[in-house]
Amino acid sequence: MSDLEALYLEGGRELCQTGCCILTAAEDLLGESIRFFEGRGATCSHAAPVVRLPAGLMSRDRVTLIEALAHGLTPTYLSHYGEGFKGRIFLFTPAGLTPEIQAAFSAWLLDKMFAGTAYDYSALFAQIGGHVGEDTRKLFCSEAYACALEAAGLPRLPTAPAGVAPQPSDIASWWPGSLVELKGPFKEGS
Repeated sequence: MSDLEALYLEGGRELCQTGCCILTAAEDLLGESIRFFEGRGATCSHAAPVVRLPAGLMSRDRVTLIEALAHGLTPTYLSHYGEGFKGRIFLFTPAGLTPEIQAAFSAWLLDKMFAGTAYDYSALFAQIGGHVGEDTRKLFCSEAYACALEAAGLPRLPTAPAGVAPQPSDIASWWPGSLVELKGPFKEGS
């Protein structure tokens, strides 16, 4: 696996804010297969948008991810990537996050999740041959993140292709922002 240019950070949950994206490079068969078929030295196999829910809505402060999984958009916690996860975890923070953009980002993802948006298997498999056009009726992981960013008003860099869904490894190069590698632990309050 080729390497991402990222800062190394112990812990990191405090950096996870609405609009960020957890990028993973799982060392299991699925993760390695996705990176292999993405080609071009792909570094990440999954993207999980971060939505920090308002204080008081949860029993404690949690880092909530809205992940595109086999059964559609699903809320999970960052702590899911704690014990037992084999691989690397990165946090992408796009430049220009404002409270208004974060609210629009959350609203778009939560609306799609509660509407029961399905996982886009056909686009996932088509990505093997290259990028596919964005279609918000069904979503795969990095497509969900890209569509939420754009719906919230954060456009891609001019050098990034328009109208196509990014692969997880494309995210940090298609939007301005910063990338750090997180090492955990994530269990405490995650």
